[in-house]
Amino acid sequence: MAGKIWAINPDLSVEDVKNYIIYYSDISEDGRIILMNPKASIDAVDKEKPPINQQKKQKIKG
Repeated sequence: MAGKIWAINPDLSVEDVKNYIIYYSDISEDGRIILMNPKASIDAVDKEKPPINQQKKQKIKG
């Protein structure tokens, strides 16, 4: 998936790509399972949404 993200925007850093993958992943209701969501991550890169990593950490903690 990282390769697809870089194909859309080759100017992104490694950390940006990682944050897109993590931030746009899906979390189960109990917070124990995190699933990558390639469609959401790639759509975010296409629409140039920022890869926000702080809000995701708060969602995981609770």
